[in-house]
Amino acid sequence: MTNAVTNRTHPSKRMMFTAISSLILVFVQMSNAAEDSLLLPEWFWNPPSIGGECFAVGYSRRYEHLESSFGEAHKDAIRALNRDLHCQVDVPLGTTGTGRGMRVWGKEVRIESDTAVEALLMESAVRLDSCVTADLVLMLVGTSITEIDKRRVRSPVGRDIPRGIDQDRISAAGSAQPYVYEASSWQAAEFEARLQAVGYIQTSVRALTKSEKGVVTTVTDQVSFVEHLRFDCVARRRDPLTGEHLVIVIASKAVK
Repeated sequence: MTNAVTNRTHPSKRMMFTAISSLILVFVQMSNAAEDSLLLPEWFWNPPSIGGECFAVGYSRRYEHLESSFGEAHKDAIRALNRDLHCQVDVPLGTTGTGRGMRVWGKEVRIESDTAVEALLMESAVRLDSCVTADLVLMLVGTSITEIDKRRVRSPVGRDIPRGIDQDRISAAGSAQPYVYEASSWQAAEFEARLQAVGYIQTSVRALTKSEKGVVTTVTDQVSFVEHLRFDCVARRRDPLTGEHLVIVIASKAVK
């Protein structure tokens, strides 16, 4: 009588192999998700530029139901487009303000946009493209249809950023460190960039108050200075080492 010998893997070894395989799979998925979040459309890093037209990006977290994410990103994009097209900036020059608004170096600054215009933009603005990553949804809207580069690439390198006032144009940059949610990081950087641009107005009012004949009007004795601005985002960057989010904007006088 011959005894049959069967090779069997011990249950504890099978469990260990399964656990290790599961961990490897998790790490691979995490690595792919991290890589996915770094690859964004070219139009995001270098926004389209067409004379007279305006483009804006809206952000949202990626929810379980993508429809909710797209809806939130679209609303955020329309708010951004409305703000950037024509906003009123009320900058106090001699007193510290109170109430709502944004503060620049301890003084109250109000940046307001027309809600009626926002409602119109909800209907008229063109949805140009969207992008979904592991935790972020982007949407690009604009005032006209244009060709855009949809290739998903890493952030360009380089930090040669012009800052300050050149005639009636202001270049400013805003940055934000990584938040828990990628959408919040970019929104904070967008906000900071426009805040910095307004800060240049506060400290260099003369450069933005030229009359049609080129005569500079002194307003430094006034309590506040009201300017109508248009913002255009010209670049976005993300530092691969520190994770810093950077947004570069140009502010110019809006056509009333």
